[in-house]
Amino acid sequence: VFTNRTDAIDSAGRPPHSIEAVVQGGDNEEIAAMIWKSIAGGIDTHGSTSVVVIDSQIVPQTIKFNRPTERPVWLKCVVHEHPEIDLAGDALQVIANDLLAQGQAHAVGQDVILQKLGAYILQNVTGISYLELTGSTDGIIYSTTNIAIGVRELATFNSARIEVTVAP
Repeated sequence: VFTNRTDAIDSAGRPPHSIEAVVQGGDNEEIAAMIWKSIAGGIDTHGSTSVVVIDSQIVPQTIKFNRPTERPVWLKCVVHEHPEIDLAGDALQVIANDLLAQGQAHAVGQDVILQKLGAYILQNVTGISYLELTGSTDGIIYSTTNIAIGVRELATFNSARIEVTVAP
């Protein structure tokens, strides 16, 4: 939830004296009801989703909020085998599953930190010497640079966009 306590529209386009909730999941009506119960009188709401809530005086109140914009993320992971420890036969699938699970745990506005994803793999899968982990937001240009996610965005992951291979 973001607030604009000023008397002017802020740099993100929020009206004066308003809040903006960026909400992932849930039912629109339940979200609007919760926002209505949580805000003080005289505070406006901002967003592209509008829901009418009936207040205790039977007056309709329009509550607005935003849903995050999805930012698809592609991952490529090249595994370099440890010279002294065998890589398990299902290691590539385990790595892909772990990357997917970590990705799906991302919250709205949370950047994709590639080294954090890789560190988890290195700690939990034996037989790896090191990983080359790259990411992309277009499936074409991959980089070792972390992926910045905006405050109104959600990094989304899908098994079809995760590729894990063993280095030759």
